[in-house]
Amino acid sequence: MFVERYIEWVLSHRKWVLALCGVVTIVAMGILSQGVIASSLIQLFFGESDAYDRYRELANDFSASDVILIAIDDDSVFDEARWMGLATAIDKIDALEDVRRVTSLMQGNLIETRDEALHIASYADEASRPSVDWKQLRDWVIADDLMKGTLVSSDGKAYTLIVELTDKKERPVEALPSILEDVLSPLYETGIQEDEIHLAGFVPDSIEATVQARLSIILIFPMTSLLLVMVVYWLFGQLWPVFVTAGVGLISIVWTFAVAVLVDPQINLMLAMVPAVMMVVSFSDIVHLCSCYILELQDGKKGHEAIVKSCSEVGLACWFTSVTTFFGFVSMAFVPTPVFRMLGVILGLGVAMALVLAITLVPIFFSIMKTPEVTKETHLKWGGRTVSVLTNGCAAVGSRWPWATTIVFGTVIGVCIYGISQIQIETNLQERLSESNHIRKAQRFIQKNFSGTNIVDIYITQEQAGGPLLSPEVLKSLHEVAAILEERDDIDAVYSIADLLQTLHIEMTGDAKAGLPQTQELVSQYLMLFEMSGGEGLESIVSDDREQIRVSARLSSANLVASGTVGDEMAAVFKEHFNGKAKVEVTGMSYLMGQWIDYIVQGQKNGFLFAAIVTTFMMWVCLKIPLAALISMIPNLLPIVVMGGYLGLTQ
Repeated sequence: MFVERYIEWVLSHRKWVLALCGVVTIVAMGILSQGVIASSLIQLFFGESDAYDRYRELANDFSASDVILIAIDDDSVFDEARWMGLATAIDKIDALEDVRRVTSLMQGNLIETRDEALHIASYADEASRPSVDWKQLRDWVIADDLMKGTLVSSDGKAYTLIVELTDKKERPVEALPSILEDVLSPLYETGIQEDEIHLAGFVPDSIEATVQARLSIILIFPMTSLLLVMVVYWLFGQLWPVFVTAGVGLISIVWTFAVAVLVDPQINLMLAMVPAVMMVVSFSDIVHLCSCYILELQDGKKGHEAIVKSCSEVGLACWFTSVTTFFGFVSMAFVPTPVFRMLGVILGLGVAMALVLAITLVPIFFSIMKTPEVTKETHLKWGGRTVSVLTNGCAAVGSRWPWATTIVFGTVIGVCIYGISQIQIETNLQERLSESNHIRKAQRFIQKNFSGTNIVDIYITQEQAGGPLLSPEVLKSLHEVAAILEERDDIDAVYSIADLLQTLHIEMTGDAKAGLPQTQELVSQYLMLFEMSGGEGLESIVSDDREQIRVSARLSSANLVASGTVGDEMAAVFKEHFNGKAKVEVTGMSYLMGQWIDYIVQGQKNGFLFAAIVTTFMMWVCLKIPLAALISMIPNLLPIVVMGGYLGLTQ
């Protein structure tokens, strides 16, 4: 028998085996020292996704793909001293090497007719006039439909800064906290307090994901280890099982995590769970070995014979369970997302290494330690006695009332299957954080005072030579689509170049019902007049060559799956109105992640099917009876069914 021969060989060469394990462990610890805790939400989900690359290409042509949204709770912004201080802070932020542009209420455009002429000026220019009326300035800003709900709240007591970072796809995640600190420092210098600042966007979210990853390693892993150690002591009532499980478990974690760091030095939020998971996996194997060793000693076997007998028999059983666990973790590779594939592969390798270390180091530990004195009651101390009573009780109930037990479990399964049918998959990253988390608080503040940060962008591109893209016909289509979409409850507002041109046309004609310009000449004149008059922000809604338009739709919900669904529905409406006129592309971070979740769910379904088939096959190999293998899958699948039912019934 291979396992028995392997254990005999290990025991006869234990010094060399220990030396080799020691060297590998030292090397692994050296590799671990090169790891950096950093969680990029982008890399976690998209990796080298073509759709994400296209999003970056489009976004960086108009604004930026990496954005920090800073919402400030400050009702004194229209006081002269605070306004000037904020203007200075924005200039300092804008001068930072990693910042491409800062957009604020100061860059908004005041468009009105003065002395029968069109007047266009930024609010910053208006504030710099010697005779500025600060109350009038405030009224202008909060009455601006193009700014209200995005750059300023409806009551003027809160405002936002949109900080666009330079286009650096390979910017390391660990550099983001320093960049954010540099961005916020000028604001603090103006007297704005830390609790008045609320952050949103994928940059702050990525920073927070890194914090959570660090917390997982620093806090969750030690707590899990302590709990497992307490359980082992409770089960056996002796210290030596605690030492062997904890010691071998830690070595398996070091080896597994070293492989992860060797593949990718950035320890992300998902990989931060590896130590806790590996500790559980390692403990399960080693606890079986310790338990069987005690039983062999109770049966009268001595020293070497008890070690080989217990470790070979249980080692074979652990091999079968580890193989099924290995394929269970590897099935995560079916999910088309780098983070899940990486996690599945690393955990799969970890299971294999945990098994090898268990059947290698545990026999050596048994051979070195003093043979424990056992009696018939040794295995029934404390937790062992409790476990024995519970298992015997369950067996007695099942054998005495088989039909009643079957009916109860059948009812539970039926209820859970119904619960599974009620599951609605949705993801809101911020809501996964605690109520007291600053990102969660910022989300609530922004939702209360603004129209949210969930933006889906639609790009209209001229595909072939012909008439100009910014034609009255195209503007009319943009206006009609916006009107249709804004009637939906899940869309707050749709903004495009058509809104700006409509505002200009109304001011020029003096007719509030004038609508859009009706000729190509008027469109061209208004755009030229806007630019020559110092109007700002045109580059964020139309390209310099006037062959591409950016339309921004602000959604009322931060849910990602909903963003993907709404984005597809918006795309259908745009394509219907622009059929043959231009190319329509829908993108945006929330939209892409909403789309990607569908792929993740489908990948998980495929992975689950793969794991179920492999587990059934392994049970067949173990039991040698096909029907028994199928029946054995009922208790294997029952926990998953119950969990799914619970989620569906309680969400």
